[in-house]
Amino acid sequence: MSTPQGTIVNCLNDLIAALGLQDLDALRKAIELYPEEGEGFLDLRDEPRVLIVGVGAHGTGLEYPFAVEEVWTTLDDLDAEYYEELANDPHQELRDEIEPRIRDAWDSGGVGTFTTESGYVQWAKYTAGLQIECVSNAFLGDDDRLGFVQRRLLANLGFTSPQPPSWPNYFRRFTDESEIGDAATILVRVITDVLNQPD
Repeated sequence: MSTPQGTIVNCLNDLIAALGLQDLDALRKAIELYPEEGEGFLDLRDEPRVLIVGVGAHGTGLEYPFAVEEVWTTLDDLDAEYYEELANDPHQELRDEIEPRIRDAWDSGGVGTFTTESGYVQWAKYTAGLQIECVSNAFLGDDDRLGFVQRRLLANLGFTSPQPPSWPNYFRRFTDESEIGDAATILVRVITDVLNQPD
């Protein structure tokens, strides 16, 4: 009897968290690189069932009895879904607009702003790297104020809460030019999922 794929997905996400990995791609690499290491990430046992055992940085152990083919099928299906979603990304046009502007700011030491109906995001090059910002409630009217959901999303996206008077907006910093793409992706998430989402 096969395991529901949703169950496998949930367990794999638990495993990723326990191992301190970033995503499913990192988990796949862990499986490929450390299938037999005594102190490695995963222990793949004999067919037809397999115990996937993950021991995280804090000693967290997780065990799930799945068939090997179920795990790989799930990973393959998730990969296919991810790349299909990426190919049909409704926000790609927005990202294509913002990323070159961020890169220009990095190269010129400049600043930039993108305004929506309910607020704005901005970015600026400074000595140590790049700072991106999302408007805070200090600059928003009552109808556009960020509620708990939006503020929680900003925290999940790595933003630091406002620190007036120096930093009155939510902000996040990047120190390397290679992170410009990540900065653009995060700003797109702020525009689409924070500023355009009701509380």
